Amino acid sequence: MGISTSTGTLTAGNSRTFNLSPASAVTLTLSPNVRVTITETPATVAATGLGGNASRVHEPRLPGVVTYGPYPMGGSVLVEVESNSGSSVGWVRSDSIVAESADGAQSLVAGGGKAIPGPIRTGYAQSVLGTFGDSIANISSFANHDLRQISGSSMGSNSDRMGVALNALANGGFRISFNGGVSGETTTQMLARDAAGGSATRKAITDAATLGIKHLVLSAGINDLQNPTLPAGSSSAVIDAAVAASIVNLVKLCQRAMAMGITPHVPALLGYRYAAASGLATNSQANVATTQEAIRRWNVLAKATFVSAGTGLGYFYDSFVPSIVDGNGAWLAGLDQGDGLHPSENSTYLIYGPVAQNILFLATNLIDLEQQGITSFLLNGAFDS
Repeated sequence: MGISTSTGTLTAGNSRTFNLSPASAVTLTLSPNVRVTITETPATVAATGLGGNASRVHEPRLPGVVTYGPYPMGGSVLVEVESNSGSSVGWVRSDSIVAESADGAQSLVAGGGKAIPGPIRTGYAQSVLGTFGDSIANISSFANHDLRQISGSSMGSNSDRMGVALNALANGGFRISFNGGVSGETTTQMLARDAAGGSATRKAITDAATLGIKHLVLSAGINDLQNPTLPAGSSSAVIDAAVAASIVNLVKLCQRAMAMGITPHVPALLGYRYAAASGLATNSQANVATTQEAIRRWNVLAKATFVSAGTGLGYFYDSFVPSIVDGNGAWLAGLDQGDGLHPSENSTYLIYGPVAQNILFLATNLIDLEQQGITSFLLNGAFDS
């Protein structure tokens, strides 16, 4: 799954800073008589305050094991063992895409967990990005798919916020030039777009390739799992069939993008709840419960398809799920648009933070990977269902 662990020990008078990406964490083993100061600083999105950038200082004096991270936007953990400490601190760092040795050297990690030798780049060429899928991927109020000449893309509504978040998270590392979102579409309808006649509003993957898109962020699957496809009372077999058909279509979309030289990014499906004033066709408690169960199964199958069985595949399943849903899969208070379906501005940053980081990482290192014949990476395989 691209998860790598590295270990080391800090003795009295030594310190170390662990710079963590989303879905990375460091676990510390504190021995008896330890004296250590630990400062954790979660990262934030510039100009938003999201992610929580207030430092927290801990001074444990008892033995034990403690884990810091993962943080939604990444962050850092500074471990300082005092010179008069009576014992050492052991550490284990877990990374989804980067391994760090005991001497601080970093390397890339392939989908099977194999470290790839060679330095990690510190600079990158700006990548060209697009979005594709349903209303969440519809990032502009303009009908055309070509965003190159649209300043600001008139962002702001619930179907624009993916674009707002990705722009803020990019930090200049990529630009968004393609809007491939169509409200309400199923994956079957998305597959049919390329067969339609060429137009400025077709929003097909072919159109993304024409604009030179290198990374495509997908939002697809939720409309396969709602009423009337899955009404209240749907049997387990019917739910499984709808989930399987959705994932098959999603794989076809990814394969189509890859055939055109585009790297697709597939985030996990997240929150869904009953909202009395939403006006959605699914607006009943029973319908929502059926869709929540379908989403849970969809994420399990997506993980098996894109991660567990994903070696050799060229797409990226971003399965990091921030704490924005409850045990049933419903949005927590204030983290949807009020309709039970679309993410709020705050949760959008949490969802797409890992996606943006993966794109920036690939933009930084893709040339190195290609030179070594590596074409497949599995990022953030941390979804537990």
